[in-house]
Amino acid sequence: MTVNVQIKGVPIAISKMIKDNKQAIELIGKSMTTVGNYMVGEVKESIAGRKAEPTSVKTGNYLGKIYSFETINSSTIYTPVSYAKYLEYGTSRIKERRHFRNSLNRNKEKINAFINSQIKKL
Repeated sequence: MTVNVQIKGVPIAISKMIKDNKQAIELIGKSMTTVGNYMVGEVKESIAGRKAEPTSVKTGNYLGKIYSFETINSSTIYTPVSYAKYLEYGTSRIKERRHFRNSLNRNKEKINAFINSQIKKL
């Protein structure tokens, strides 16, 4: 004796899950790009002296080289400027300016709220 159980609509359900998953990945990726762009602006505002930290603009090189790199679940804000670490952490002659760290701390709640609002759309 054989019993055959067939669930109708499985291919359609699988297709919908794949489509929804692609939409979720796309939405999260766009969210990371938005967060990255926002934080680049915040760090630049800090470097320019428009936040709590002292200005770090002499030639504009540092200010002009703040970038973001996004993956599916992260956004990294960085600069290739070699002396940035000395400005951020200070030296025996330069007081730390904390442009990156303070910008992140000031905006953690805003970033979390934005990402949560995007996740609720899923």
